[in-house]
Amino acid sequence: MQARGWHAQAFKRLFWSGSKAKFVGVSWFGDETQNLLGVTSKYHRNVFNALETAGYLSSFVNDLEGGAKFLAAHSLGCLVTA
Repeated sequence: MQARGWHAQAFKRLFWSGSKAKFVGVSWFGDETQNLLGVTSKYHRNVFNALETAGYLSSFVNDLEGGAKFLAAHSLGCLVTA
């Protein structure tokens, strides 16, 4: 899963830049219908997964203790965070 590698890199870069923030990497089924060539035949299925995941992510983030919270996303993950 490519997301795990991205999470590890993001955490290390934040840590080595001096950030003391808590870090949580979130993965979801955003490539459910993607084939080995990177072609997504049923993109609408991944949009559905993004919308389903959004409510869970919202609850999780709102339940975190502390002050300000920042989210970073890429591509369809922006729909999840929005």
